[in-house]
Amino acid sequence: MTVSGSVAIIGAGLAGLGLAQALLKAGLSGEHLQVFEAHSVGAGASGLPAALMHLTPGRSLFPKPGYAPCFAFSQAWLEALQSDSAEPLAAPLLLLRPALDGAVASRFERSYARLEPGLPAQISRLSAAQAAVYRPLFALPELTATYAVQPAWRVAMPALIQRLSQTIQQAGVVMHLERVRCLLPPSTLASRQGWQVQTQSGLHSFERVVLAVAADLPLWFPELPLQRMRGEVAVFQHPQFEGLNTALSSGGYVLPLGGQRVLAGPTFYPAEQPCQSPEWSVQQIRQGLAAIVPAMAEAELEQLWSGVRTLVKHQREPLVGAVPGFHQLYVFSAFATKGLLQIPWLAQALAELLLQDRDRIPDYFKAGRFPLESWRLACP
Repeated sequence: MTVSGSVAIIGAGLAGLGLAQALLKAGLSGEHLQVFEAHSVGAGASGLPAALMHLTPGRSLFPKPGYAPCFAFSQAWLEALQSDSAEPLAAPLLLLRPALDGAVASRFERSYARLEPGLPAQISRLSAAQAAVYRPLFALPELTATYAVQPAWRVAMPALIQRLSQTIQQAGVVMHLERVRCLLPPSTLASRQGWQVQTQSGLHSFERVVLAVAADLPLWFPELPLQRMRGEVAVFQHPQFEGLNTALSSGGYVLPLGGQRVLAGPTFYPAEQPCQSPEWSVQQIRQGLAAIVPAMAEAELEQLWSGVRTLVKHQREPLVGAVPGFHQLYVFSAFATKGLLQIPWLAQALAELLLQDRDRIPDYFKAGRFPLESWRLACP
């Protein structure tokens, strides 16, 4: 089935590219879809060297609402992309979640007791003998429990972004590498029948527009309760990391990259604060993980990456769907640190809303959960 009507996506990170792919799969012709990106494809938070996707939230073992179907869909999505690619895109691995103090142990124990059967990942408590297998590389606690989540996924973000970009461009989608200065809504007074996307090169007309702008979302909607957060991660090398195929998440995380390399981090602080020095960032990452990964103290720094994410204050759930008060304007943003988990499934749901007027977006993800007065559209 081919669907008519033009769509513009503002933003070519994982959200924008994932949505473009979903729209094409749902029947939209490539000639009716265009993507605008102010910097480079996959810039910003989507440009991580690698990413860790798993089912559990940061402070708990119990998946938040929507996490289970999102995880199941994302697994199948990654497996399908990998099956058609000769380059490694994603691989499953075991994730350890140790409880390093009594407060964390209590939270983990309570959330573990609430787990229900049928989850798309197995979450189990390690016995003392099982935990001993991972020492001495990981200094797992002996007085509190360590939990295992399997599978988690290691995703090569540059390869994934390149694959998605190639897919949509081969379908005939036009990519504009220029900043969108303003969006002009439809107006009968001005004889505008659709949205006007204003760039340096001129005006572009579309029936529907989706803002997938990630870090710049607060510039478009300054009244929304949003927070821009900066984070850094680093790639380290150490002989003890050779052959490691287990990730760890405990405050910070360690993700094996193959050979003697791991990705470790993150730092996390408001983007409005002065950007910290590279030395400070590396020291924070080392100190945050040294107690449980002793080799971090001597590991050699290979690369430091910094980026900005947008999150919804006090909720940290994304904004997806129709923008209140605007006809045919949509938002697909504010995924914080859960983009890989949530974007593939929600991209399919948003594509169905755009093309089939079928709304499967859960209420806790919908843009409409915020009142109309929060959605004042500005020109960044």
